[in-house]
Amino acid sequence: MIKSEQNTPPLNKPQQKRSAKTLERIIAAAIRLLADREYQDISMVEIAREAGISVGTIYTRFADKDALLTYLIVELQNNQLDAAGEMFDPDFWQGVPLAQRIRQWVDLMVHSSERNPGILRAIAIRQLFRRGELSEIEIANRNETLSLIEFWLLECRDEIKNADPEKAVRFTLSLMTHGVQANLLFSRDHWGVGPADLKNELARAAIAYLTAETELPDLDERIKPWSPEYKTIRQAEASPKKTRQ
Repeated sequence: MIKSEQNTPPLNKPQQKRSAKTLERIIAAAIRLLADREYQDISMVEIAREAGISVGTIYTRFADKDALLTYLIVELQNNQLDAAGEMFDPDFWQGVPLAQRIRQWVDLMVHSSERNPGILRAIAIRQLFRRGELSEIEIANRNETLSLIEFWLLECRDEIKNADPEKAVRFTLSLMTHGVQANLLFSRDHWGVGPADLKNELARAAIAYLTAETELPDLDERIKPWSPEYKTIRQAEASPKKTRQ
């Protein structure tokens, strides 16, 4: 896949071999530290020390830690887009049913989260809690990736029972992505869900939602305690009925 200019990293890769090696050491050091620690707990001084360079050198490349994180995110996104261009080749997937596509996609998401937990946790925190800090490149890359997956799943439109397949697929993408992000952000002991369980249950949820014909029942106000009408209805039901004398 050929990426547009807007989808290139925010820092131009250096042309000199020595300079390129320095950048590689910075990136490798940041990734190693992120494998065991949270992004917010790592300083630029520690990254420079891990890379074996001076603090001044790292600041000639990146204005601050957020700039370095943005570079890491965009590099990862670009790699994902390159892989997606090959993975979602229509000729390869011709005749493959929706359920199998979902299984493959969920497996890929969970596998990626296991390989790059630190960076993906940082991405999840930025997307969920610091949305105003997302760069235009990050947003463009994310939207392009989601569009590719949406188009790929909609090739099985006939298997989707929802009256609005496009909306259903977009909701499924959101649900699955947030499921993986929640597993990254919270302790696995908290959820009691390992990678194999996560893959299976997310896939089951997506397949069931997209392929089941389900009519939503009307909301019963009598059993909705947060409804303003609930107290009035309950009081009326509990009051003794007046009898004629």
